[in-house]
Amino acid sequence: MDIKDTEKFKGDEVKLTRRKFKQKTFTSSATLGGRFKNCEFTDCIFENIKGFFLYFEDCHFKDCFINNAIFSHIDLDWAGNTFEHCNIRNTNFEEGMMFNSNFIDTEFYKTSFAGIYPIDNVIFYNCNFLFTDFQTIGHNDSYNYKPNEKCLL
Repeated sequence: MDIKDTEKFKGDEVKLTRRKFKQKTFTSSATLGGRFKNCEFTDCIFENIKGFFLYFEDCHFKDCFINNAIFSHIDLDWAGNTFEHCNIRNTNFEEGMMFNSNFIDTEFYKTSFAGIYPIDNVIFYNCNFLFTDFQTIGHNDSYNYKPNEKCLL
């Protein structure tokens, strides 16, 4: 993974905890695995990322642009994330689980959540969706949805 204006990683395994990134660009020409835990991303760009077992846990994304990314096999550790004022385009979240995450004032374009099971306590608040696929999501039906409230899966 290349991070412009920051540092380069040895190999394709990412292991970062409690780091803050501001106005950085993350790209990769290889398939990545690893973990970001308790990290903050502000005004960052994630582009052409192929994440296979690449986990984000308890991370906060603010004003970030995520484009042309695949996050596959996102198991139990893809939890507790917040995406605020982000733009997510041409991105697939597939084959995994998602828990306790918030998407706030986020734009989605050509994004797919296909194969995410289970998805639990994931909130989409004041988000816009265009050509976004939720078709094959499996979720727990334990929450009683009330109109004009949060969009909760």
